[in-house]
Amino acid sequence: MSFRNALIAAALNKPYKRRLNYLRATGAQYINTGIAPDVNTRMEIAFPQFVDVGYINWMCGSRSGSNIDNFGIYGQYLSGSPVLIAGYSSNVQWNIPYQMGKSVELGTQLYVDHTLVHTFSAPSFTLNAKFIYLFARNDQGTPQFGQCAIAYCRIWQGNVLVRDLIPVLEYDNTASMYDQITQNFFRNQGAGTFLYE
Repeated sequence: MSFRNALIAAALNKPYKRRLNYLRATGAQYINTGIAPDVNTRMEIAFPQFVDVGYINWMCGSRSGSNIDNFGIYGQYLSGSPVLIAGYSSNVQWNIPYQMGKSVELGTQLYVDHTLVHTFSAPSFTLNAKFIYLFARNDQGTPQFGQCAIAYCRIWQGNVLVRDLIPVLEYDNTASMYDQITQNFFRNQGAGTFLYE
């Protein structure tokens, strides 16, 4: 943040220009949350929209190998209707009906709009688990990009909220996610810029 923007932030008593409804990735942007999943990790997130890309839309998550340390939520369309795919540990739950904008909570149990959809069996994660990405899946250190919008993302380790990410416009007009826990900006690690509303 420039000195001028730091002065503006101090005067207005907030670190960003304004809160946004969502950030939207076009297939080249992603954010690294800095959190690697384990059996105590739980994430809540909402997708106001995602694109029918003709295959799996990698919207958030990570894995360290084929069905190893899998943690993520992906989208696709079946017969014109949006559905979710949720990966947890070595388990995958397919074709979960989804209404855009509703909350999704992923952990040992999967909730959509606060309704229990699935309980994952025998979860385990290795010490090689990769950091969770937003707007992409971290596939063994390489982003698999998605085309989606995210309204917010919260991540818990056990009962401790470790990330509370909201979309914001910074004083220099950069669209990013602001973490209300660490009070840091999480910016695009990919190419181009996020679209936003």
